[in-house]
Amino acid sequence: AAKLVRFHGNLAAAWLALDADLSGSISLKEIDEEANECLVEFKRWADSEFGGVHSTFKVLDSDGSGSLNFREFKAACRTYGFTGDCTLAAFGELAVLFL
Repeated sequence: AAKLVRFHGNLAAAWLALDADLSGSISLKEIDEEANECLVEFKRWADSEFGGVHSTFKVLDSDGSGSLNFREFKAACRTYGFTGDCTLAAFGELAVLFL
């Protein structure tokens, strides 16, 4: 992954800087706590309303295309009552494909 993004610095030091709890893995919460909270809130809503995220996206895909762009996602969330903030970076570049 470091080669893919052309990172040539000290990989071990970079990992330690990102791994705040020294667990050996890096979570979204460690990198962007606000985005993490937004996604957790969405997952709770999806689980509660539709039985899971996969089922949620099937319902939100009103045209049956198998994908949602951000505009469709945001409108469908409003229609189905998700009151969380869909504008956070966690959703800002969302282009979801599912089967």
